[in-house]
Amino acid sequence: MPITFLDLTDEIIQLVGHFVNPDNSLPIPSFTPHWENCATVINPHISKDLIAFRETCTGIRTICKLEGLHLETGYWTEVQAYLINDRWNNHLKAVSRARISISSLKDETDVVSCWMAFTSLLMKMPNLEELISDEVPFCVHSAAVWTTEELRLPPWPILNNLTSLSIHPICHKCASIIPLLIIPAALKLQHLRHGVVKPDKDNMIADSRDTSEDLFRHIKNAWCKRQSKSEMPLKTLHLGSPSRKVSFDILYIMRSETYVEPGHR
Repeated sequence: MPITFLDLTDEIIQLVGHFVNPDNSLPIPSFTPHWENCATVINPHISKDLIAFRETCTGIRTICKLEGLHLETGYWTEVQAYLINDRWNNHLKAVSRARISISSLKDETDVVSCWMAFTSLLMKMPNLEELISDEVPFCVHSAAVWTTEELRLPPWPILNNLTSLSIHPICHKCASIIPLLIIPAALKLQHLRHGVVKPDKDNMIADSRDTSEDLFRHIKNAWCKRQSKSEMPLKTLHLGSPSRKVSFDILYIMRSETYVEPGHR
């Protein structure tokens, strides 16, 4: 009888599946320092060849696990669809990289409910390794109805496998709060890119806790408290900071073997 593809060992077939998925050739982190201003490599169609390969027959679908998918969304309606429709569950479990950048919500949207839905989506992606969020939908400081001060990190585990995080809230107040809601949940966080937002004169807050240095002190303390560890496992820290002094003050706070790439604006 002629030899067919399925006569190969499971290990070889799995290796073929590994190489048809371009995600496996992307580095962690995939993002670069702020000053390079590179486009994101996150592409929801990157694993189309792996998906097509798995669809050839039941045998290959059984041998090759669905993994290394990318998710990219800029609309809150898409987030709601991922949560409501169970057919997305297996897809979300296979997501390794996500870019969630939603600029705003409708005025009548309950921001607390929105935050709960956002964390529920993250919980549905247990294999997420990299998260990029250029814009967050939780800022309604101009409306003064709900603010990010009401939001809390959920007690259940989320982002347990996240090693790479890029976050840059545009609003100065959100930039002081959103990182405290996300970073402490990332148990294995090794690579962090954060845009330090300098407050406008109209929004300048005299409280010393509002400084970039103290923000990172709060972040580190919150992470260590939640994870019951004395040091964060950071390897790289990219900062889009107003000055080199701010960058190295933050580096001193985060301590131990962390590389800072200042991104002056």
